[in-house]
Amino acid sequence: IGTKSIKFVQLKKKGKLTKLVGYGQVELPDNYIIEGIISETEKTAKLCKDFLAEVPWGKITATRVNVSLSESKVFTRILTLPHTDEKSRNDAVIWEANQIVPMSVSDLYIDWQLIGPNNEDPKTDDIIFAAAPKSIVNSYIQLIDLLGFEVMGIEINLGAVARAVVPNKNKNETVLIVDLGRKSTSAAIFDKYIRVTGSILTGGDNLTQKIAQVLKIDQNEAENLKLKKDDKNAIKAREAIDTELTEITKELDRMITYYYEKINKENTVSKILLCGGTASLPRLADYFTEKLNIPTEVGNPWSNISVYPIKPVPKDEAPLYTNAIGLALVGLEDE
Repeated sequence: IGTKSIKFVQLKKKGKLTKLVGYGQVELPDNYIIEGIISETEKTAKLCKDFLAEVPWGKITATRVNVSLSESKVFTRILTLPHTDEKSRNDAVIWEANQIVPMSVSDLYIDWQLIGPNNEDPKTDDIIFAAAPKSIVNSYIQLIDLLGFEVMGIEINLGAVARAVVPNKNKNETVLIVDLGRKSTSAAIFDKYIRVTGSILTGGDNLTQKIAQVLKIDQNEAENLKLKKDDKNAIKAREAIDTELTEITKELDRMITYYYEKINKENTVSKILLCGGTASLPRLADYFTEKLNIPTEVGNPWSNISVYPIKPVPKDEAPLYTNAIGLALVGLEDE
């Protein structure tokens, strides 16, 4: 569930293959999701039901779903706490939440997962902690109830994204995952688990607006120009958005520095994976490689999925479904 669309992906296991059953997206009017809350639940459900009745690519037959929450709306942190029993650990997490989350704990759903002993002090444990506003989560659950689905799980976006784009053979690498959405950019450093997360209030829409402003063209023309590779105006468009892209890379550089100083002095971030709709921007991977001096590529969540006989997703749209694919994969793991 994004800020302007809802994407659906259904997968199934067939022997060793992961097969695509159906996929697609529902575009939403601007006021249907406000500050993460689905404000027009019944209208959103009607759009989704119409879509599910006639899915353009394949079919959606599942009755259970996994959904995810945007990092910009979720408080996440790696906590380091003394060894203790589960009840005491849970009490300690709640106490920490009261200290670090700028909301009343009574207005939050809180969850945590034990990662394991801390690298620096084996007498303590690292715990990944997440807290989400009940107003957002409840609106999601209300929508899913209206659609007649059962919720299997709710997680943060970047957890699903990491599952989709980090192959099993690379699970021991340290990877920076960057999810470039319409309204914001989310990022996480992954080494076996998500260790550091961040959210930057710059996304694809900001880039489009900047191009329209600098080149004095309308939004639709700016959006089309943003995706062009070789054109005199395309070069001007890239120059126009340099400031916004620099803001993103500066924040990513701060995240990497924090990881090295506070989490793991021994590891090196070996790769950056770009995901989300804006990841298809021409030469964006080259830009990140140059600015951060780390090899960068667009993550391919479809690389291990058999799509035949369904029409393959166009290359430029493929990164849009990274999150949804990751959510479907966890359902297969649970099976």
